[in-house]
Amino acid sequence: DTLVSPSNAILDSKKLKALARVSEISPAGKFPAHVCYLVELGMDLEAIREVIRKFPAFAYYSLDRKIKPLVEFLLDLGILKSDIPTIISKRPQLCGISLSENLIPTMTFLENLGVDKRQWAKVIYRFPALLTYSRSKLKGTVDFLYEVGLSAENVGKVLTRCPNIISYSVEDKLRPTVEYFSSLGIDVA
Repeated sequence: DTLVSPSNAILDSKKLKALARVSEISPAGKFPAHVCYLVELGMDLEAIREVIRKFPAFAYYSLDRKIKPLVEFLLDLGILKSDIPTIISKRPQLCGISLSENLIPTMTFLENLGVDKRQWAKVIYRFPALLTYSRSKLKGTVDFLYEVGLSAENVGKVLTRCPNIISYSVEDKLRPTVEYFSSLGIDVA
């Protein structure tokens, strides 16, 4: 006998309800509007279901208030329509973040830290999660990059070319890596 913890049972129930929501077919024989929209963008049903399995709240995002505005914003940045499904699959939470209150201010903050604003399409495609981190987390990583001797120009290059560096813990990953390379006599900057 396997025991199912109450929290796992609740999580499974939420996932099942969310999956059912995106799988419902109307009397007219159509999937929900947000599912049809994502399919039109090139996302297949199994990819949509996988997103829901990882992040059940996505099933409840409004097409007109959350999903479409984000997609239109990404397209305006120069992201290819064919890349949108990959971005949504990697970080569906982006659809739930306010453009005016969070995404745009975070992008401005990152631009002020050196991200090349002409490269947003590449940066977001490479690491869409970048826009979901808190400003204190972003600043903490950038401060560390300055601490190890990177110039403002090089910090901007790192954030633009390797935005996933933000996902690493300064104390658990970045600092030990820098210390290791420094012990080998390598100028980390």
